[in-house]
Amino acid sequence: MERQLDIVMCFDRRHVPGLLAALRSMARHCARPEALDFHFVVAVGEAAALRADLERAFPSPSPSEPSFQYEIVEFAPPASLLAYIESGRAFTYADPAAHALNFSRFHLHRLFPELGKIIYLDADVIVQGDLAELDRLATLDAFPLAAVPVRLWREWTDGFEADSVHLPLIDMNAPMFNAGVYVTDLERWREEWAAKVEAWIDRLRPTPGDFAFGTQSVMNLVFNNQFEHLPASWNVRALGHDTDLPRDTLATADLLHWAGRHKPWLPTGLYREYWLPYATESI
Repeated sequence: MERQLDIVMCFDRRHVPGLLAALRSMARHCARPEALDFHFVVAVGEAAALRADLERAFPSPSPSEPSFQYEIVEFAPPASLLAYIESGRAFTYADPAAHALNFSRFHLHRLFPELGKIIYLDADVIVQGDLAELDRLATLDAFPLAAVPVRLWREWTDGFEADSVHLPLIDMNAPMFNAGVYVTDLERWREEWAAKVEAWIDRLRPTPGDFAFGTQSVMNLVFNNQFEHLPASWNVRALGHDTDLPRDTLATADLLHWAGRHKPWLPTGLYREYWLPYATESI
């Protein structure tokens, strides 16, 4: 018997147009859409509005729309996390509310105590492959997290300062990954990795200049040289800022990711032709 696929997504209200398109793309390209179990994390007070959005976008029963299994939890960031986010505001374009939801990924093992292996996805994606294949590729045998390597730490020139006190603690020749798409085991987070995340956040508190991209920094520090490598087609990113991505790469990608400011549902959105077929409304 094939297992259910647990997909976790954390987002604020501004990303709901992306979420609805992402859900439709996953169902269309999954051989067993009934195997998809979604777990959504939203800000306090936003669960009811999201449930109404989902009911409008995917009325049930309906032969033309997928029927989703999902749950919604609200995340209230602790005061210590809000203080950490505030200290790094000058070093990221994300606003504090959105950034707090980004950091909720470090609390998933508590928010969903019954979950083990999960697929984590940002809401600004379109899935053109079968998520069951992604689940199969991510064995998690050697490491508790699988992601697509994107570049080496020493090539991250817009990240940490050259004289950062943290750099000697990591392997600069190891690859980094984009934290908007990964597979992990929340049971192993409960046992070991959540404590490592907290330890790195505590190290970063006195040096807000090393905040860089927030959760991207922390995830890559925690899993420096300790993540399973997934094929590049499972996170073709930068659709939100690069304007010269090869069209053949986009057409054959398993997952397109609009990392960056130019989301496809915005007037300034890039590569909208790959997103619009899954949009629930005209944008």
